[in-house]
Amino acid sequence: MPDSHFLNEPNGFDMSRIISGIKDLTLEAADTKTPITIKVAPVHGVVTATSATSVLLKAGGSELAGRTKMIVKNSSRFQVKIGASSGDAIYQLGIPVDPGQTETVEFDPTVAVSVYARSQGGAARLEVTEA
Repeated sequence: MPDSHFLNEPNGFDMSRIISGIKDLTLEAADTKTPITIKVAPVHGVVTATSATSVLLKAGGSELAGRTKMIVKNSSRFQVKIGASSGDAIYQLGIPVDPGQTETVEFDPTVAVSVYARSQGGAARLEVTEA
């Protein structure tokens, strides 16, 4: 005769143990934070993207050499598109960044890649961090 705790389920499984295990995995995953690797001193800045032309995304006077990451926060009320060329930032290939949204772009620090932004409405304030 099987153990009494198996008799509660028609399929013979103790569902309470399975549910408890799933809850433990969910809590464990929620407690795990993704580390941020910083290889160069971070630089913070603000760029204004308009609908008239694409703007180069950079936190300082020029793109940060050896950057591994760029974090772009759209602080405006307009959607912005970002892309690896000024054309991409306008059309279908551009990555949309909605108002209030933050987008992270990762780079190979040995390859210089420019990123452009273009507002899909009016003047859009973008907070840019390069690291």
